[in-house]
Amino acid sequence: MSFPKFRSLVILLAAFASLSGAARAQSSDPDFPTAITSNELSGTIRPRDLGDSRTTTYYYAFEGGQGDIFINVVSRNLSGDIDVFTQSGLRPLTKIVIYPDADRAETGRLLYLRKPEKLILRVQGRTPGDEPASFQIKFAGSFVALASDADDAAPKVESATDTGVTVNSVGTIIATRPKPKPTPKATRDVDTDAAKEKEKVKGEKVATAVPEKDTVRNRSL
Repeated sequence: MSFPKFRSLVILLAAFASLSGAARAQSSDPDFPTAITSNELSGTIRPRDLGDSRTTTYYYAFEGGQGDIFINVVSRNLSGDIDVFTQSGLRPLTKIVIYPDADRAETGRLLYLRKPEKLILRVQGRTPGDEPASFQIKFAGSFVALASDADDAAPKVESATDTGVTVNSVGTIIATRPKPKPTPKATRDVDTDAAKEKEKVKGEKVATAVPEKDTVRNRSL
């Protein structure tokens, strides 16, 4: 393969990986919105097939403290709207309508909260042509970003069986740790305890049998 073709292949694979990552980072389910972890949010909306009039919808989650939240939106080639709802009951708080008249559209909104709220941001729209649409949203004021899911500690799976075999990252055995053997003293202690318990049971049987013999002898006298 020639160098120009190889370079084109690398660029194509990188672009595909970036699109795949962007698709995973944007949720279309209102029950599981994507957490907004910083004061900036960006995304793209791909064009649909000719004749398909459906819109693309993304849902995001964030929080707001008491006071004003400033929302600034910069979009390109986007026709749609951006809404903010309360997470509880999806009560609408504000709507930003975006038109694709210019190559670059910028607008904003001021949202006042009387008390801290958990909020849902909905981006809904489509591109009017064959070029993808893009949007960038910035927050300020009493906006509160959510913690990233990556900050949570991954669960640890522990095995109760220790084989004593150590391997490297590719699975090659590099060491075998011998299993500990019980010491003779520990064995003797176990045998001694068993013998004492046996003698105790035997003594109890003898002590129970002796009074019965004495009672029979007294009756004969």
